[in-house]
Amino acid sequence: MNNGYSSLREFGRCRLDVKKKVLWANGETVQLPLKAVELLCVLVNNHGAVVTKEEIWHSVWNDSFVEETNLTHNIYVLRKALKDIGEDQLIKTIPRRGYRFTGEIREIPVDDVIIERHALTRTTIEVEDLTANKTEIKRSRLALPILAGASALIAIVAAIAWTFERPALRTPIKSLAVLPLKNVGAAQPDDHSGLGMADALITRLGNIKSLMVRPTSSIAQLENAEGDSLEVGRKLKVDSVLEGTMYRVGDRIRVNMRLIGVADGKTIWSGEFERVAGDEFAFEKEISLKAADALALNLTSAEQTALSGDHTRNADAYDLYLKGRYAWSKRSWQGIDEAEKYFRAAIEKDPDFALAYVGLADRIVMETNATETRGLVERALELDPNLAEAYATRGFYETFHGWHWVDAERDLQNAIRLKPNYGTAHQWLAILFEIEGRNDEALAEMEKAVATDPTSPNFLADLGQTYYFRRDYDKAREYCLKALEIDPDFKFAHDYLLNISLVADDLGSAVDEWKVSAIASEIFPNISEQQQRQIENKFAGLQIQYKNGSREDFVEHLMAKGINTSAAAFNDARLLALLGNRTSALDELEKGVDGNAFGVVFLRADPFFDSLRNEPRYQAILKRMNLPTV
Repeated sequence: MNNGYSSLREFGRCRLDVKKKVLWANGETVQLPLKAVELLCVLVNNHGAVVTKEEIWHSVWNDSFVEETNLTHNIYVLRKALKDIGEDQLIKTIPRRGYRFTGEIREIPVDDVIIERHALTRTTIEVEDLTANKTEIKRSRLALPILAGASALIAIVAAIAWTFERPALRTPIKSLAVLPLKNVGAAQPDDHSGLGMADALITRLGNIKSLMVRPTSSIAQLENAEGDSLEVGRKLKVDSVLEGTMYRVGDRIRVNMRLIGVADGKTIWSGEFERVAGDEFAFEKEISLKAADALALNLTSAEQTALSGDHTRNADAYDLYLKGRYAWSKRSWQGIDEAEKYFRAAIEKDPDFALAYVGLADRIVMETNATETRGLVERALELDPNLAEAYATRGFYETFHGWHWVDAERDLQNAIRLKPNYGTAHQWLAILFEIEGRNDEALAEMEKAVATDPTSPNFLADLGQTYYFRRDYDKAREYCLKALEIDPDFKFAHDYLLNISLVADDLGSAVDEWKVSAIASEIFPNISEQQQRQIENKFAGLQIQYKNGSREDFVEHLMAKGINTSAAAFNDARLLALLGNRTSALDELEKGVDGNAFGVVFLRADPFFDSLRNEPRYQAILKRMNLPTV
C-alpha cells in the first residue's frame, strides 16, 4: 500500500534507492558491489538503531555461507566510498554487537520524485513510474503527441540499454595496472595467490592489442604494500587500476574486484565472484572478460580466445612458472638460477605448458652455450603457434647466438605483431637495431619498450645504453640514473655507467660503479658482513689510488687475467681497444668471435672499439659476422 513515500532516502550529498539498490552522490551513480549497497540499505532503513551482525547476515546474505571478514570488508568498502564523496563517519561500529548508521535520513515523498538522469554506467536503466495524483491532461489533442513522445523516449532508452551492456567511458582507457589482490583472513605468510591471480590477469589482458598492461615485474613489489591505489596508478603512469580482495571460507573463494579510473578516482566497474577453491582459472577468465567489457574494448575473435583460453590447467605448474618469472625478472645471476629450477619443475608438472618452455628458454639463452634454447622454443611453438613470447625468445637467440639478423628481425617483428605491447620484444628488437647500426630505429623501439613499463629499471637502463651507442653520454647517464632511482642495486645500470665513466676518463666514478657492479653481480656470493667491508675498503683504496691516476693503470685492474674463455677475451679486447692497443685488442677480439662470446655482437656499436674502425682486421670481423662495415 502506498504510504505517500517513495523508496528513496537522502542523507548529506547522497540519495539511496532502497528498493532498486542504487546509490547516487552529487547526481552521479556511485559504483559499489551489490552486497555493499544491500548492506547500506539495511543500515539506512534502521538508522539510529544498532543492527546486529546476525541481522545483517540474514538480510544481506540470506543464509549463504559467510564469515566475519566478508562483512568487515564490505563495511570497509562502504566507509571508503562514503569518505571519497565527503560523507565520512556515517557508519559506527558497536563493539561485539554490530553497526549503526548515524546520518540524518530524509525519506522522499512521492510528489517530490523526479525522473533521475543516469549515466550509462550500469546495464540496468531506471524508468520512473508516473503517479496518479499528477495534474490530469485536459486537452486530448495534446495527449497523443505526449504519449507518442514518451513511447519514443522509452524505445530509445530500451535501445540504448540493449546496445550498451557495458559502462560508457568519458575518455578511452589505453593503459592498465593490475595490482596484487589482497588476501583477507587467514592467509599463510608464503601464500602468493594474490600476486598469482594478478599475474594471470596480466597475462590474459596483455593479449589485447589496444590495451597496454603493465607487466608483473612492475607490480610484484606491491604484493604486501599498503597504500593508495590511485597513487600507485599515477606512479605506474596508467589510465586505470584493477584492484581486488580475495578471501577463503571453507572450500570456497570469494573475490571482489574494482576497476578505477586514475584521473578522477571513479569506479568504472566492480564485481563479486565466488567459486570452489582450486577453480582459480575460471575466476581469471570471468574477471578478464568482465574487465575488458567494462573498458568498452572491441575485441577480435583472437583476443576473445586469448582471454578465455588456458596455458595450463595445472595450478601447481602455473604457480611454479609464476615464481620462475618473478626470479628471472630480477636480472641477477642468483635470480636466473632460481628461475631455471622453477621452470623445469613447472614442465615436469605439465609437459604441455608452452609458457614454461619459453621461461626456461629465456634463462638458457643468456648463456654462452645456449643450444638447448632452440629445442625449447620449437616445443613451445608446437604447443601454441601464436605464442608471441616464443617468437621473441627465438629472435633473441638468433641475435646473440646465430648471428642471423634477418631471421631475428622477422621473429621479433612477429612477436610484436601478435602482442604489440610486449615490452621485451620491443627491447630486444631495439638491441638488434643497435647491433646493426640502425640507431634511429633502435631509439624508437626502446622508447616503445619503456612506454609499456615506465618504471622498469631494465628498460630505462637499456634506453641509457641506446644513447651510449649513439655517443650521447649525458642522455645515457640520465636514463641509467633513472633506473637506479627505482632499483639502486640494478647491476646493468651500474655496468653502463662504468662504460660511460671509462669513455669520459672519469676514474673516480668508474671505480664507484665497478665496486657496486662487482658486489651486485654476486662475484662474492654469500659473503659475510666482514668480508663485504673488506671488499668495500679495497675499492675505497682503489678510488684514492686512481682518482688522480691514469686510465691505463685503472684498466689493468679490469683485465680478466688468467681466465681463458671467449667472454674474458672479449672483455680484454674492449679494454685494450679503449686504450688504443690495436693489435692486442684485435687478437683478443678474434678469440672472442671464435668462441661466440655472448656480448661480441656489440663490437660495431660499442664506443670502446672506435679506435679500430679503420683497421682491415676489424672490417674483416664485421664481414664474418654479416654486419655492415663502418
